[in-house]
Amino acid sequence: MARPTLAIIAAVAVLGLLVGCDGPADPPPPGAPVVTAVRGGGPDDASLDLTVVVAAQGGPLEAEGVLLVGFPHWYYGMRGSTGQADVSARAGGVALPARRRPAEYGRWYAEARLDRAVPAGTEIEVRVTRAPPPGVPGELYPLVLFDAQGGDDPVALEGVPGVMITPAERPASRAKRTVHRTASGRTVIFADLHGHSGLSDGRGSPAGYFAFARRRGRVRVAALSDHDWQLTPREFEQLVKAADEANVPGEFVALPALEINVHGHEVAWFFDSGALRSLSHLGAGGGVGTIWQETDFGGTPARFSPRPRELILRLRTSTLTASHTTLARGMGTAAPRRGKLPGERCVEIYSAHGSSECADCARAVSSEGTDEDGPVSDVRSHLIRDPTLCLLAAGDSHDGRPGDTRWGPYPGGLTGMEVDEITRMGVLEAMRAGRTWATTGGRPILELGEDGRRLRISSDAAVAEVVLVAARTGSERTLAPGRRRAEWIDVPRVPGGSYVRVRFEDGSLAWINPRRPEPR
Repeated sequence: MARPTLAIIAAVAVLGLLVGCDGPADPPPPGAPVVTAVRGGGPDDASLDLTVVVAAQGGPLEAEGVLLVGFPHWYYGMRGSTGQADVSARAGGVALPARRRPAEYGRWYAEARLDRAVPAGTEIEVRVTRAPPPGVPGELYPLVLFDAQGGDDPVALEGVPGVMITPAERPASRAKRTVHRTASGRTVIFADLHGHSGLSDGRGSPAGYFAFARRRGRVRVAALSDHDWQLTPREFEQLVKAADEANVPGEFVALPALEINVHGHEVAWFFDSGALRSLSHLGAGGGVGTIWQETDFGGTPARFSPRPRELILRLRTSTLTASHTTLARGMGTAAPRRGKLPGERCVEIYSAHGSSECADCARAVSSEGTDEDGPVSDVRSHLIRDPTLCLLAAGDSHDGRPGDTRWGPYPGGLTGMEVDEITRMGVLEAMRAGRTWATTGGRPILELGEDGRRLRISSDAAVAEVVLVAARTGSERTLAPGRRRAEWIDVPRVPGGSYVRVRFEDGSLAWINPRRPEPR
């Protein structure tokens, strides 16, 4: 069916030819709405009561336009539910047809359909009430879309700067940044090595991401790892520039990174931005650049150029990679993999998705509502293949809060590490040497003796148990009873690989691989 807008334009053009110069000028441009206000919200555990206000600008809105207010996965996400939610809409104070659009991929939209032309300047309100709380900590940023033709090709609306709903911010932490040195003389630091900004499917600017990590997240290292296929060349350049500007050797390490798809989902870190900048035309194109355009409306995703594997090969001396939370369906990684990526040194055992330690371990990743056909594996499978892989944890934050994310079923995830210096090269060397441990967001110190046969734990939380897990069999051996603090614990060597899991009395967890690669 021909689009009404094109028919109108053609008719007016013909009329202009018939009447000559005195005929009507070009038709007024079609209008476009802009978000002017978002009201309501409330705490994460309360039902949603939200009003989104948009205004018609640049001309009238045609009668077939559809306005959608959606809730991306960082809030309702794959766990979304319409429940008993009510949707209503008004244009200029007069009711519009409105409904809850049927849920797709676990997401849903409040839909308002324009049943008449809306003059420029008219305010349109879409209200959602009695939507259930998501049960997932996070901040609420409604996604507002508009399709002037009423089809399935909506665009995201621009909004007035600062218009968003955010639960009350936590007060800034007053915790002192004490410096701890291990028996080796190295410095202990904590890092959030995986997270997203508004350049992909997170929130906020790259500069704001690093600023939060340093000031509020209380980490010494932060990596911004937006999805490669969602970054245009200009956006990727913006990410790298923000990392370089935030990087302060000796104080704070800011890393440019990418979440890529080679054997599943991986994270790649780039420790030499000069080498990265030497490659031209890095970025994605040729398709849609947002998850909602791909999954909810059938778009073909863009592709990053060069292909991630090729990019890592070119930068192999200054790049590391790690598997994303491997048990997360739709974003996991199978083991054994078809091949090994250059710089593959670590595996992400924990993130806001949960733990990939094993399918029935504490805080295991839920597969509910996700891609059942996606590759998955537990960390034990990866350690069987390479017993020296270092263990990492990260927030995978989508709420602009690296180091203190409130997104996901289990917010948090930090990596501790021993470094010779607080620089990019210092972090690179520590990860290559396996001097890391993973935590669920706390800051315990897991210090290995140089031979990996002894472990010392320092933590504000009391230790409940220390267990050595054999990767090949999954058998567990208790190494020490609880409440041992800052004492060396013997760690036997297990053929085929192993790791140590520490459970604290406050419910937090930490993991470390006692076997490190041989020095180069």
